[in-house]
Amino acid sequence: MPKLKQPTLIVISGLVWFAMGFWLFSKGINFLITSTKTLDALKETLIIKNFTLDPQRAQEMAIMFLLGALLVGYLKARVILSKTANRVIQNIVSKENPAPLSAAFEKKTIILILVMGGIGMLINLTGMPIDLRGFIDTAIGAALINGASFFFRGAKKVKESLAA
Repeated sequence: MPKLKQPTLIVISGLVWFAMGFWLFSKGINFLITSTKTLDALKETLIIKNFTLDPQRAQEMAIMFLLGALLVGYLKARVILSKTANRVIQNIVSKENPAPLSAAFEKKTIILILVMGGIGMLINLTGMPIDLRGFIDTAIGAALINGASFFFRGAKKVKESLAA
């Protein structure tokens, strides 16, 4: 197994979070946009079931769903994922330098990412309204993308401390 410097391992961890987050985020945005496009799609949305079949109103509500999802994702990243990212960074830093690629991926972290991605895939199998699916995917994706930023900042700090 290749051995990599600690900052590189931290960046790789961040890129995994970012990639999964980007996939879910873009899928969620697509669901939100689709939920406002056609009358058939509108009939399958939570927004329309509770409000109106007016496409303009649906677009406004989709924007509100998007803003809400971004806020939820931001809060989840700050409250929960920041702790996980810091734990992973500390784990990598505690290893030898350079360390094997496996040092970047604890079982807990792999499980967390797979669960979050799995939730995104599982909701496709439910009869959940498309706009609610969009909200969930967008929120989880935003959280992971935001969480990835902790890794990138952590890699910079570790690199600076190694240079000193």
